[in-house]
Amino acid sequence: MSVSTQRPGVELTEDRAFTQRVRRLVWISLGALALITVLAVLDDAAPWMVALMLLGWVLMPSLLSLSIHRPRLRYGLVVPGTCFTSAVIALAIVSDGLAAVGWWLIAAGLVVGGTDGIWFWMRWLPVPRQFEDPFGLPRLTLIGVHVTLLLAGIATVLAV
Repeated sequence: MSVSTQRPGVELTEDRAFTQRVRRLVWISLGALALITVLAVLDDAAPWMVALMLLGWVLMPSLLSLSIHRPRLRYGLVVPGTCFTSAVIALAIVSDGLAAVGWWLIAAGLVVGGTDGIWFWMRWLPVPRQFEDPFGLPRLTLIGVHVTLLLAGIATVLAV
């Protein structure tokens, strides 16, 4: 399998098409992280968990927005991603029953999304040629897995 050595990739540039994706992600992260945080509050998450989620919710869209003209700031997305995901994993650990299933699905979705970011955007791991195109079917499939896990988890938590 051939591996790309191109750095940094379109993900850390001001490529017009990719910038449009980042703009969409600003709004998606604002809404999705807010919804998940509200669900955590309704599920009586510990205050420190909610605080980490709020920190992630504020930083994620802020960094994405700032990175539109300064793409290198996207490296900083590791901070809100780690804060938010850690809180969700902690909530999944202390939850039980169907709520725990929902929180684990959300956690899995966040881990898939974060891993994709580290792999494709930050190139911390080699990117095989078939995953080079950020708009290609292989990457869109992984984004679909990420979104499906999040939506399934949210729906499960809402069903409790």
